Amino acid sequence: MSARRHLSLLSLGTALAMAPSAADAVDLDWTFKATIAGIGDGGRDLGLLGRSDGQQGYLDVTPWLHVQFSDRWSALLRVRVFAPTDAVLVAGNDNNNVGATAQAYIGLKEAWVDYRGLTSYPGESLRFGRQRLREDDALWWDQDFDAARWILDSTLLQVQLGAGRQFNSYRSDGAAVPAAQRDRTYTFATISTEPLPGTRIGLRALHADDDALSGTTGVRPNADAKLSGGHLTWLGFYGDNHAYDAEQAPDLSYWGSVNGLTGSRHQLQLAPNGTFAGETRDNPLAWAAEAGVRWRLPLTLPIQIGAAYTYSGGGGDGQYAQSGLQSNYSRYTGTNTLLHRYTDAYRAELGNLQAATAFASLSTGPYETAAVFNDFRRPDRNATVVADGISVRPQAGGASLGRGYDLVVTRFFGASKVIDKLEPADDSRSSLRLRASLFDPGAAYGPAAKSEYRVTLEATLWY
Repeated sequence: MSARRHLSLLSLGTALAMAPSAADAVDLDWTFKATIAGIGDGGRDLGLLGRSDGQQGYLDVTPWLHVQFSDRWSALLRVRVFAPTDAVLVAGNDNNNVGATAQAYIGLKEAWVDYRGLTSYPGESLRFGRQRLREDDALWWDQDFDAARWILDSTLLQVQLGAGRQFNSYRSDGAAVPAAQRDRTYTFATISTEPLPGTRIGLRALHADDDALSGTTGVRPNADAKLSGGHLTWLGFYGDNHAYDAEQAPDLSYWGSVNGLTGSRHQLQLAPNGTFAGETRDNPLAWAAEAGVRWRLPLTLPIQIGAAYTYSGGGGDGQYAQSGLQSNYSRYTGTNTLLHRYTDAYRAELGNLQAATAFASLSTGPYETAAVFNDFRRPDRNATVVADGISVRPQAGGASLGRGYDLVVTRFFGASKVIDKLEPADDSRSSLRLRASLFDPGAAYGPAAKSEYRVTLEATLWY
């Protein structure tokens, strides 16, 4: 392995080397999460490619170890052991599973050191190594990521500045980094505050620099070749009243954001015979926006209802695209369960997409239920749409992409297990969960397209 592939392991080694010699000066905290799940889907092809329905299962074990060396130095190690029965596509907010995989593997998810001491602020630190980069809406980033990041988290002000690059998937099966993130360096910054109690507003910026694309005219590329890149900048404004905090959200919750994309995009073109045929460039000036509201009804049962709307431009220079670090999984329904914003069986991404959403949820002690409806359209009838849950693309000419239906039912057991609030933003209680999702394709996929379903039953144990 090259030296850069050892970045996260060296970071953890650096932390261990800095540990005090006195054993009683070191505070260890650990836990693990184990999930066993069964998945059934319709082949993820809308019935257009002749694939049969599939049934898969997997075992997923993730241990954490947090080491507090002193008031200033700490480190975290988080690994994953994954064993599937077949090519299984798990939740899209876990980038160690790069697409569907049929191989068992051991993966490194996080290995970082944290230093608190650059300033006198108690919520300030410098963190470097492989780390989780996530925000509540997950529309910009939600990844395990090789990065150096300065963090300030005080009562009324939150700031982060950082840079990173996906050097490796850190998996024993040798899975490649996804093409969209390969040879790409990110720099990012956020700042948010609460001008009024409970009201948060913030600014985000992200810049992505891709290494130069390469291809020889007339030569067929590898199946996993990187065909697009560029130098892209995202700028965004967002606000909410802690709507993603299921325990602390007010009776009337809201959220929203406006995001812009600019820069230059490069695309390698392929001839009909599959060989390189040159390169095209454009200069995007695109935007996306989303807004949502949720209301807890004044009833004996804790029922919440809500609606949201998302628009992202499409076509030519107006084609919006997400950063490649996003997952689109959040807790927008008011429950503690992460749900895909744009239908689990479809998993749409922003870019030439309009999504109108309605939902209802119910939380009663250890039980949670959420039901979500989505209607999908595309602003440009001839431009592409990205949907990670299926393997076919819409035809030119149709505006309606289809409708999505999701139902998630969860039964929790026991109390939450927390390591300094460092685990990903899912509820850390043992649970039994059913996810059922259906995507009913619209005219854009043609008259022969059939509905696509995805059902997951998962049992999770935290210890």
